[in-house]
Amino acid sequence: MERIEPVFDGFAEVEAAEPAVVAAHLFVRSFSALTNKSEARLKRYPILKHLSQLGGFEAELRFFRGSDVKTLAAERLTLECVLLWENAALAARWNEDLWLLRAGQDALSSGDPFETTLGALRHVPRQPLG
Repeated sequence: MERIEPVFDGFAEVEAAEPAVVAAHLFVRSFSALTNKSEARLKRYPILKHLSQLGGFEAELRFFRGSDVKTLAAERLTLECVLLWENAALAARWNEDLWLLRAGQDALSSGDPFETTLGALRHVPRQPLG
């Protein structure tokens, strides 16, 4: 199995990074691995696994043996990334799957998928809370 190089140095660095940067890296890593982009959809576990690989903390998570604080925090960060993807119309949840949308396909097929995705995520207007 091929070793995937982390982008961040541990969970704390992932958590402290700009959310759009984490979401862009996670989007590209998660969806680039799919071969059939026209029906590209993912479940929660592969996305969480890709997040842990981005930070180099995969061995520290307990995916199936119950939850610990770090696993729950990683799941929260994963959901925040998914929400950013949805706000930028890159991907959307439907039932238990996360589907790649046309804008996401376009970003992945661009000359620089990371920068294209990051640009899309940074140009989404944020809704005020409350």
